[in-house]
Amino acid sequence: MIKTLGNMADRLQAALPEDKAPLYADFGLELEYHANRRVVTVRSQPADMCV
Repeated sequence: MIKTLGNMADRLQAALPEDKAPLYADFGLELEYHANRRVVTVRSQPADMCV
């Protein structure tokens, strides 16, 4: 089943930002860009717990 999804990194990179927003929200992704250091801090707190 996983193989049928293809390369998810390529698919995410090619997707429109408005199409990715719900996925990123579910992952609880929060990115903060520090321009002076050219560093991105990434935090993730998924919305639901998976078991």
